[in-house]
Parts: sequence; structure tokens; C-alpha cells
Amino acid sequence: MFDVKSVIVTTIRKPCFVLNSQLFKALAAQIPKQVTGLLQARGPMDASYEWQYWLEHHSAFDIPASGFSLDLLKCFNTIDQDQALHILLSLGLPSCVLAPWIATIRRLNRVWILGTSCSQPVSCSRGFPEGDTFSVVVMICIGHLWTFAVSQISDRVKASAYADNWGWATLQPRLHSPILQLTADLVKALGMIIDWKKFGCGVCVSGTLCSFVMLFHHLSTLPLLTQSPLL
Repeated sequence: MFDVKSVIVTTIRKPCFVLNSQLFKALAAQIPKQVTGLLQARGPMDASYEWQYWLEHHSAFDIPASGFSLDLLKCFNTIDQDQALHILLSLGLPSCVLAPWIATIRRLNRVWILGTSCSQPVSCSRGFPEGDTFSVVVMICIGHLWTFAVSQISDRVKASAYADNWGWATLQPRLHSPILQLTADLVKALGMIIDWKKFGCGVCVSGTLCSFVMLFHHLSTLPLLTQSPLL
């Protein structure tokens, strides 16, 4: 039996697959290695091993270091669409590809379901569909923007972004405050939210317990961390 739905879906998905393949290939060549996820040789294991090596190296040679990790709360549902489009265009993605894509996104509506009740469709200016590979492109480019911004504060910071999981580490604790403020400002500007319940801190300190306590105390007094249940 002729399946019209399958033909339509295949007709749409095939060119999208080809386009996304070319797009990810181009991004992998331009986006720095600090950004991982859906890029060739930049999966979760690659990111994990790189951080593990960095931490074990500093621990083995008694090099004091500290860092933070954060998670963005339901980030795909909160990203401001206009800001995201501006970022993609600024990074050189072709407008002939972005124009029909963002037009489709803006035609999407949302409904809220509570029990057996369902709201009327509501238009929205935030969020991108989860599971859509183009939504991942958005997060890759946002991650690139964040890691680049962090590098402008200092070249003595190791920062990485894996989708909605961001983290940084440094040998200079004084850098944490401006990086944290930058991160909070960027996240807010894009309409996203830091999940403070998943906010993490790590330290690698040589010497006595007193050294560890002093560094941890310094980190606990950083602005913005009063929102986090971590400290």
C-alpha cells in the first residue's frame, strides 16, 4: 500500500540530513575544540577524557587549580529566538538557510496540558524543538560564543561547553568572579536560566588542609553564588 506519510517525511528529512551533514562538517572546521557535542571526534567521552587528563595532570604535579561546572535549565525551551538568529548570522551561517528555518520556528505554537485539559495554541518567541539537529547547531554556536567570551577575560582559563553543560577551570582563583558574572549576564541575555541545583565546584590544592579551606572560602564568597545551594 502506498504510504503518503512516509514519502512526505522522507522527502523532508533527506535534504535536511544532507544540509545538516554539510553544516556540521563546516562547523567542526571552524568551531574551536572547547565546544563539543555532535561534532566529529568531540563526543561526551572525548570531553570527559580531556578533563580527566587535565585534572590528573594537575593533581600529580601538585598544581593548585579550581573550577566550576553548570547546567542550563531546559535550555532548548528558553533560548531567545531573535538572539540566537543574530548569533548564527554573526558566525557566518548563510541567511538563505537560516531564513526559512527561523520562519518555520516562528510559526510553531505551544500548548499546555494539565490532566485532561489543554490550552489554546500560543505563539512564542523563545525555544527551539528538542531533538531537532538544527537546535543543536544553535547550542554549539552559543557555546562557542561563551568560550570565546571567557577567553577574552584571560588566556589562563580552560573552558568547555557540551550542549547545555558548561565548565571552566583555572590556576588563578581571582578569575572566577568575572567569568561567573560574564556567564550569568550572557545566559540572562539569551533568555536561559542557570540551574543552581546542579551548579558544581571543584578544587585541586597541594599542601595542607588549611590551603584547601582558604581556597574554598574564597570561592564561597564570590558574588552570585548566594543563589546556589552548593555553598
